[in-house]
Amino acid sequence: MITMVTENYQKMVNGVEDAGTLGTSDADPIVTELMNNDNVILTLGHYNTKGDDENVFNNSKFHGDLSLVVKSGMKEISTQEFGYCIQYAGATRWDCMKAIAFALPAEIEADVEYGSNIDMVDTYWIGTDLPSEPVVDAQLKADDGWFSSKNDFTKSWANIKTKTYMTCQLDSAEEVQPSDDAGWKFIECEKINAHFERNFITVGEDLMLDSFSDTKYEVIGFQRDHQNADFSDDTSYNWGEPIADFMPVVASFR
Repeated sequence: MITMVTENYQKMVNGVEDAGTLGTSDADPIVTELMNNDNVILTLGHYNTKGDDENVFNNSKFHGDLSLVVKSGMKEISTQEFGYCIQYAGATRWDCMKAIAFALPAEIEADVEYGSNIDMVDTYWIGTDLPSEPVVDAQLKADDGWFSSKNDFTKSWANIKTKTYMTCQLDSAEEVQPSDDAGWKFIECEKINAHFERNFITVGEDLMLDSFSDTKYEVIGFQRDHQNADFSDDTSYNWGEPIADFMPVVASFR
């Protein structure tokens, strides 16, 4: 377990007086590095916005940019799956958001809308250990109340397409690429950005977010790639380290 370290983290834990506007808009998010390995860098930049009715807290929102950098020369495949999980410190149920991106450079260049079509799946796992091999989706299960056709922030993570995009190209270190018929390419990406929001309190099986000063959360990131578009290849997840003292509800809400 490691303690979260971000550029403005100390301001946040010192309290509202030091925090200022930190984490209250997309211009001033709290950024947490979830993974940084030979292949990818995964970060989560999050902020909160207040609700606009009498039940302000329940209708306040948790926004985030889940951003994946794909490094060159690592034979990363264009079908990318990445995400993060949060839980109450010491609990055994992790609430997870999984993003699925089909990052084919030619498609991204030809169609702006294609780059915003990142699927976001509401998933979970139960246990104190990280999911291990064989992985597949048997351990990162979709919540029972989640439906891909319903992009509803009152129930789950919702994709905000106006802020979701992919900036990718063919891997410059790879001299040979598979044929177009294969349906995938070796890529490198400046950023695959999945922008989402959800209410603090949802009607599904999500972890409910609260403003109590003594509530502690943990967060962890994960990533893998696939040759098969239906994910039938049993590739393993790469995991970051669990990060303690994560604060999805920012200081100005506490």
